[in-house]
Amino acid sequence: MKKIYIKIDGIHCINCENTIKYALMSDKNIKRVSFDGFIAVVTCENNLREESLIKFINDLGYYTRRDYISDNIDDLKSNIKLKEFVIILLSIVVICFLLYKIFGSNVIEFTPKDEGTISYTCWMDMIKNNIKVIDNISYFEGERYE
Repeated sequence: MKKIYIKIDGIHCINCENTIKYALMSDKNIKRVSFDGFIAVVTCENNLREESLIKFINDLGYYTRRDYISDNIDDLKSNIKLKEFVIILLSIVVICFLLYKIFGSNVIEFTPKDEGTISYTCWMDMIKNNIKVIDNISYFEGERYE
């Protein structure tokens, strides 16, 4: 008995796995099909023709290709882990970008018309502060502001 591992894109649920499993089991050479995530573990008596296997799976509405088939599951898993890492990293970057665009940086732009104190807080009401509006900068002579 020989095991081959096939990475298959488009698997969303147990029904997808069962569709692929029972379709592959229709081949008398294939004795067992199980899944490890998106990887089908196919146990067969003799060698299978990769081209036929690829066409068969793709005709079911899923996607595989020659470099998705291997005798070593670790080769396929390392590709999946890298892909997952890239997707997670890109998601974090997109979320950070959207948060920046939605909430902006902590810059307040306004032109006050009257002297006095303006109280403000962050959007979550966690950081509170005051802005003192003056008419004459000489009021603060001797004090240093950065």
